[in-house]
Amino acid sequence: MGNNTTTLPPGRNRRAFKFTSLVIAPLIAALTLTVGSLLAVAYYNSLEALNRETYESLHQRERMAQLVFSSQLETLHQSLLLSAQSQALQECLRTGDKEAAVERLELILESQAGYLLDLLYLGRGNQDVWLDAELSPDLMAADLTVGISPSRLASRWNFVTHTAQEGDSHLLLRGVPVVSDKLGNVLGLLYGGVRLNLNLSFGTR
Repeated sequence: MGNNTTTLPPGRNRRAFKFTSLVIAPLIAALTLTVGSLLAVAYYNSLEALNRETYESLHQRERMAQLVFSSQLETLHQSLLLSAQSQALQECLRTGDKEAAVERLELILESQAGYLLDLLYLGRGNQDVWLDAELSPDLMAADLTVGISPSRLASRWNFVTHTAQEGDSHLLLRGVPVVSDKLGNVLGLLYGGVRLNLNLSFGTR
């Protein structure tokens, strides 16, 4: 019985291997490129999601801080308005009784919003500073309102920078008119101020 095994010529084996290499190599390269692209897209999307989440978190914290800040300013303003309506304070300004006026200022400091104040003083008649509670002795109250009209002080919180040897102090300052109940005359102004760069209580409660 003879041997029927057929052997391919050597040249045909080389052609088959070359053909296979030509087909598989591009497929592997394309597959590698596709996987790399997918991974890159996934990584980019994850970074975008992380950045978006971080931005939204920071934006939400900023909104909360602004709400707390505005709420405390409004609470402080209402406290000053309520104090300015006091007949006892009006009488102090009418008669010039500084001793009684000091007691009225102390009551303001003991109020719900009093702990926020870094500056509290009374103006009477033509005197911008008639009585100062001296909460911040390094601040000259008379210098803070220079260039700011009483109407502007009464209508909004004003940002004021006070320069001294120890450094700058940044404040929010507002004045509330003390008006006579009977005649409607303005007897004076009640000023309240917050020292932003030193007041640790402001904006944290």
